[in-house]
Amino acid sequence: MERIQMGDVRLEMLTAGAGPPLLFLHGEDYFAQHQEFFERLARHWRVVVPRHPG
Repeated sequence: MERIQMGDVRLEMLTAGAGPPLLFLHGEDYFAQHQEFFERLARHWRVVVPRHPG
């Protein structure tokens, strides 16, 4: 899990893969429920999955 600071906000995100970036916005705790899907996407793209604050 990567962490970045943007002003007063600290964001956590998962990243994997190489190639063109793919920003994956999800509506739930994505990685815990869909790890296999995330890994398949990472075969073709650099996948960025931000964790929603709160």
